[in-house]
Amino acid sequence: MSSFIITPKVDAPREFLEIANDFANPLELVREAISNSFDASANFIRLNFYVKREYGEDIFMIFIEDDGNGMDKKELQAFFDLGNSTTRDNPETIAEKGHGTKVYFNSKEINVETSKGEEYPIYKAVYEGPL
Repeated sequence: MSSFIITPKVDAPREFLEIANDFANPLELVREAISNSFDASANFIRLNFYVKREYGEDIFMIFIEDDGNGMDKKELQAFFDLGNSTTRDNPETIAEKGHGTKVYFNSKEINVETSKGEEYPIYKAVYEGPL
């Protein structure tokens, strides 16, 4: 009998899809947006919904804006990562595992514009999906 050490691996694209599909209800996106704004100490949250017709296709658009603390480069990367939550150990936040934002990956495109304040640069990130 031979023995050997097994090191588990993760099929990252498949895992992203699995988690995104766990949040297939579009209302989960709204819940997640409000939770994220709350965790960022926002006093103001604006959610705009409309349908845009583009190339013969109806595209449901959602714009989310808040006056929360914003994200620096590390936090913005964590927003897109799987299982990476910069607020995991903060008992005053809703966020726990870094999975909730994966509901956004059901979207055709995600555009994020954020800054930690006037003295910090504005970071812009674009995801073109689906995964």
